[in-house]
Amino acid sequence: VVRDNDSWESVSQRLPAPLESGKCYSFSIDMSRSPYYVSPSRATRRVENYTEPAVLRIWGGSGVCGHQELIAESDVVNNNEWKTFDFEIRPSRDLNYVTLEAFYEVPILFPYNGHILVDNASAFEQIPCPGDQLMAVETPKPKKERPKPKPSDEPIEITSQSNPVIVAQVDDTAASQKKKLLEDLDGNKVKKGQIIRIENLYFQADSSVIEEKSFEVLSEVHDFLKDNRNILIEIGGHTNTQPSTKKCDRLSSNRAKEVALYLSRKGISPKRMKIRGYGKRKPIIANDRYDMEARKKNQRVEIKILSLNYSEATG
Repeated sequence: VVRDNDSWESVSQRLPAPLESGKCYSFSIDMSRSPYYVSPSRATRRVENYTEPAVLRIWGGSGVCGHQELIAESDVVNNNEWKTFDFEIRPSRDLNYVTLEAFYEVPILFPYNGHILVDNASAFEQIPCPGDQLMAVETPKPKKERPKPKPSDEPIEITSQSNPVIVAQVDDTAASQKKKLLEDLDGNKVKKGQIIRIENLYFQADSSVIEEKSFEVLSEVHDFLKDNRNILIEIGGHTNTQPSTKKCDRLSSNRAKEVALYLSRKGISPKRMKIRGYGKRKPIIANDRYDMEARKKNQRVEIKILSLNYSEATG
């Protein structure tokens, strides 16, 4: 179950052999939701029906109940008949334990009472990863020794069986130091109350669907939160000033939720992310009616540092 006092249940199991890093596995489990699941509320002590839809999260770890890597997450389980849910898993590290966890439909604004029923879990069966079969039938080509290039300011021509490709000589040190998109997102420098705009974050027009070109900056946000587990943030959505207040509130809230959902699916605890849709209440530029650049500046998602000393144990 998941509960209205911000707690939830899980079950952990040691594997007879580890799931190996970089290999692919299939897993299936039957799930359902009962129309009745009556139990006292942990928050109010009143009898409640725990029937809000929940999801199943599958974690991998090195010990019992370990949460080192979120390896799979189901769709919302709102079916009242048994249904088989299939997963394909590719861990990034060796995992000796798996944990099956009931969790809220995320991102959430508040915890609720819900449940899922599980049965008939399969074994983790190793399967070919995408591209493995193609690689297996390729005829290996003999390696050719290439002369080591001499340092030069001139472009280097690299030839192949198709057209030649021209690449510029680059400095190895400079290439290894990729410039961050969010320079202010530094755990050693951020301060409580600081607001940081997520640059290079794009949504489809009039939609909360995140475009693929946004994943690079969202990965920076994920790495920041992963490396600074004591930081609590607010994800705030903003729109331009033109649509109705109701539409702006809904769109800004949904966009903030989608950012939180992306981070949550990559393993960041939803407890560390507060969500707020400001709509058009806090424009950077007050009147953007005839100014498209002003509209773009007003349409934004920001991170606000709420706490530098957050602990999930104490909330």
